[in-house]
This record gives sequence, C-alpha cells and structure tokens, in this order.
Amino acid sequence: MPMVLATPMESSNMVSREVDLETLQTRLEAALGSSVRELRLIRRNGGVILQGRASSFYGKQLAQTIFMRLCDLPVLANEIEVR
Repeated sequence: MPMVLATPMESSNMVSREVDLETLQTRLEAALGSSVRELRLIRRNGGVILQGRASSFYGKQLAQTIFMRLCDLPVLANEIEVR
C-alpha cells in the first residue's frame, strides 16, 4: 500500500529546485510503492513532466500530489498512463 500523506509536509522536507531529478525520483518511487511503474521525471522549461504507468487514476494523481509536496518545481504535465 502506498504511503499517503494526510497533512502538508513541512517546508524543511521540501526539495529545492537545484536537486537532481534522480534523487527526487528515488524519493517519489519510495513514497508511491507499486502505484506507479516505470516512473520517469523529465525536466523542461523550468518544470517537470511525470511519465510512467499506473493501474488506476488514483495512482496517477497520487504521484502528482506527492511530487508537489516533495518539490517546488511546477508539474508541466502528468503523462502517466493508466492501464
């Protein structure tokens, strides 16, 4: 079962814009568990595009929500496919 964050994370836990996407992706995968497979984060034009595969729309939205709590970069697109 994926970790669900019931309360907003403190700003001290938020990753800055300078963090590399590999570290951020690792943290996101750990929080999501098996909700999203083949997760990829692509940096574009000052923001991030989420890609991967989820078995439900809940998993897709969960990935975006957790990402926004981990990092202050904007999500330009959530291209996670639901299959």
